[in-house]
Amino acid sequence: WRFGATARVMLFGIPARYKENNVMTLLRSVELPKEAFCIDVPLRSSSKHKSKQGRGYAFVNFCDASWADECYRRLHNTVDHRTNKMIQIRPGNSRLLEDDDLDQDSLTVSRSKTK
Repeated sequence: WRFGATARVMLFGIPARYKENNVMTLLRSVELPKEAFCIDVPLRSSSKHKSKQGRGYAFVNFCDASWADECYRRLHNTVDHRTNKMIQIRPGNSRLLEDDDLDQDSLTVSRSKTK
């Protein structure tokens, strides 16, 4: 699977508590150079938590599509040893997730809302 001209990927299945520094650590753990990417972790405010929490996914913009391919090769369907969660890599130009598409307890995509 190739990303082609796309240099933006979505890391899905990361813990909601992950922020940019955690995603950076994850990417660096598979030896992706920090100069090759920029991270965006969408946050939401929660009445349960005093701090903002992530949504269980992050966007990574790569300076070159070959790094996006490499990210896919190194991380897709791997298990984060710190959390035991499976990480999936998706093209970042796919339909963005809306709040209504998420099961707020498990932060997984609702099957009834996917196409």
